Amino acid sequence: MLEVRVHPGHDWFFFIGGRVRFLLGEREIIIETGEAAEFATMTTHSLQPATAPPSSS
Repeated sequence: MLEVRVHPGHDWFFFIGGRVRFLLGEREIIIETGEAAEFATMTTHSLQPATAPPSSS
């Protein structure tokens, strides 16, 4: 089961290798090597391998 999080704060990350599927609210974003993301953590969010099948929500 996909773990979706919501918590007070603000996060960012820099991806150093591979690809991940970043779910942010209703958006699905593929993050690749060398890319970064910054977001308010009160928006539902989750990371999973980009090779995983899309979530069925």
